[in-house]
Amino acid sequence: MNKNRMNKQWRRNNLRGRDNSHLGSWFRIPVGKNEDSKSTALNPCVAGALYKFSHHMNLPCKRKMFTLSQQSPSFGECVNSFLKCRGFEAIKSKSLCNIIKDTVPDNVYLVQISARFKNSYDNSHCIVIYNNKLYDINHTNPLPLTKDNLDLCCLGDDWKFHHVSRSVSFRPTKKMMKNLH
Repeated sequence: MNKNRMNKQWRRNNLRGRDNSHLGSWFRIPVGKNEDSKSTALNPCVAGALYKFSHHMNLPCKRKMFTLSQQSPSFGECVNSFLKCRGFEAIKSKSLCNIIKDTVPDNVYLVQISARFKNSYDNSHCIVIYNNKLYDINHTNPLPLTKDNLDLCCLGDDWKFHHVSRSVSFRPTKKMMKNLH
């Protein structure tokens, strides 16, 4: 794993074994796609990012998002589940070419980011951006929306944020907007 730039701190924060306190124990990492289902490879960080946002903002859907993060649903399933919680509507917005400048503080963005290390790219991590803060499943508290913090959300120390692969924007309803501020 060190060869892939997943350093000791990253492994400690992200990998869990039979005995959570002991990194030398066995653990399972989902790789590739499940041949028994029609879905592609699943990643808990999509629902996890929505959970972190919901939990921090104390939204009623935080329990549902937590449950989803344990199931590792697809990107689309997470979007639909978040919308079913009510309080948000999906909106069309311009593409996020410059993620720091193009986001509107009052909108919520579920963003799949692409990271780069040398000639390799990783396209498997999602974060939520709201009010110039980013919410990541791997961080306890929201981080200010900066280039350095986007890099911090990537695979390991040597991986750097490169671009947004895809994003979905949500607008809070008027009632929800009161709860968010």
